[in-house]
Amino acid sequence: MGFKKLMGMVVITSMATLTVTGNKELKATSEDNINIIEKMDRMSDNFSDITSENVQDEVLMEYNNLMESYITEPGKEPDYPDYYAGAYVDSEGTLTVCTTSTAKKIKNKIYDATDSKELKIEKKENSYDELLEVKSFIEEKISSVSNEKGVVGDICAVAIDDKNNVVVVEVRNLDELKQRNLESLFGDSEQIEYKNRDKDIKPVSKSLSAGMSTYYSSDGWRHLYSIGYKAFRLTSSGEYQYGFVTAGHGNSVGCTMKYDGDEIGKITGREFSGSVDASFVQVTNSEYEMTNNIYYTEDVANGGYYLSYLPVGYPVYKVGATTQLTSGEVTYSSITIYYTDNLGTFTDFLDTSLISSGGDSGGLVFAPYDNDFMVVGILDASDDTSSSVCKCGNIEDAMGVYIY
Repeated sequence: MGFKKLMGMVVITSMATLTVTGNKELKATSEDNINIIEKMDRMSDNFSDITSENVQDEVLMEYNNLMESYITEPGKEPDYPDYYAGAYVDSEGTLTVCTTSTAKKIKNKIYDATDSKELKIEKKENSYDELLEVKSFIEEKISSVSNEKGVVGDICAVAIDDKNNVVVVEVRNLDELKQRNLESLFGDSEQIEYKNRDKDIKPVSKSLSAGMSTYYSSDGWRHLYSIGYKAFRLTSSGEYQYGFVTAGHGNSVGCTMKYDGDEIGKITGREFSGSVDASFVQVTNSEYEMTNNIYYTEDVANGGYYLSYLPVGYPVYKVGATTQLTSGEVTYSSITIYYTDNLGTFTDFLDTSLISSGGDSGGLVFAPYDNDFMVVGILDASDDTSSSVCKCGNIEDAMGVYIY
């Protein structure tokens, strides 16, 4: 299943409801420039009623069933059939599966794979494998010239747009000249769409004064992050370490992490490559205990499972130290991003419309399912209009770090 350890489940069609607390104890400090009541009012506006998203649990189950039907070997990426062209949630909250053929036998294969006939099937020109080949071609080209200046250095992200059936290349301050230069490099193909991005994609954390967050101090600065999800790490020597996951950029193994002035633990594991930008913090201060509570709410994340696959259009939520509680939806189910100033290239992130800011790095990203809130991953990068998420499953595979 796409849900970790989730098998033989009965789907309940009611959505989870996120409850913003009105009585959680919040500590205001001299660094706070927003009144606590104003913060709570702002969060209440963001989360007045997430059930209005009108996305049913069945949609997520259908999508996960579809993805799992394409898994031919455990631990490997899906092996898509030649007719599959992507999937997304439409404005009515219905899963739409895209195909290169709407022949009856193809439809039946999709109905069988999803165990549903309630979804929609939409014909597209390009198969998903064709788009993956185009995406890989672009990424290889970028890699081959990554150390040279020029228009390639302005590329912020490359992803497959399931809904519009194209590969999207997002470019910083895109103009006609830049697009022509990119077309000469990648080819003038209808399978590629160039989009402008006004802001840089960069790691979210900044050297800031501490808020409700975790941070480490260096050279007189506080490097601000957000706590992600409760986890344990199994070391190569067989030791179990307990703590939480946060972002990996800007820190290193051995950093002492703090909360509200107290040392709470150290970074004992870190991965900053491939599909993972994450660090594991072992909590060593016996006065602190990591929980599955979602801060700024009265709700608790499910510590037993995580979501592996989320379709484009599905609702997601984030809690972070700077912008607190925000909502959005999945914009790309898998994206390759290029951090500004060659700080890193990362594959298979989840891209969302979540709003975030400096200090939100590492914050928990979660989604509603089966009257519960499930871990999706941690927030790692953003601009003013979107945020990218490192997936929990990729962190588990690369670091031996597990939610609980």
